[in-house]
Amino acid sequence: MDLRPKFRDYYGRDMDYPKYNDKYNTGTEFKLRQLLLLVWFSRTKKGRLVTTSIPQYFYYDYNINGNKLLQHFIARGWIIEDDERYILSDEGKKVAKQYAALWELHRNNQFPFCLDEDYPNWNDGKLLKKYYEKEIQYFKAFIEYDKKLINFYKETPSYFTSKEEQQHEIQAEKADIERLKHQINK
Repeated sequence: MDLRPKFRDYYGRDMDYPKYNDKYNTGTEFKLRQLLLLVWFSRTKKGRLVTTSIPQYFYYDYNINGNKLLQHFIARGWIIEDDERYILSDEGKKVAKQYAALWELHRNNQFPFCLDEDYPNWNDGKLLKKYYEKEIQYFKAFIEYDKKLINFYKETPSYFTSKEEQQHEIQAEKADIERLKHQINK
């Protein structure tokens, strides 16, 4: 089991890597994770209804009290209420456009991205290429691990309580190899 590839060795971080660290200087009094909420408000043409609930992931993933932060954006003049909708002012649109890439970074749950560390390198999603290359290397290493595990299972039938259990585990590892090959090709 010690031969099993470690996610951290390939990606440089674990899957539970923090989503933010507040080290990026936005040039405003707001942190990147807070500006993500402004970007969320900008993602509609007509604005958001004042009765619309702010998604809970802002609280759970980014430790943001959305309603309180909304009031700060209103006080700053970046969001205004118009006809029962919250819309961005021209200044708010400018800031939201500047940080629009945060949305793509935030939406990508496949890799352990940190807003503050990865936003400067996002480069319209080109950072993903680097992570896909890491993913391919990780999957290849896992295929080699699965092959070694299959050989271990074949050479050590006493490891199992029955021949059926042994065959089941070998088939499961072979299926995992095929799944990983498919992911690499994809």
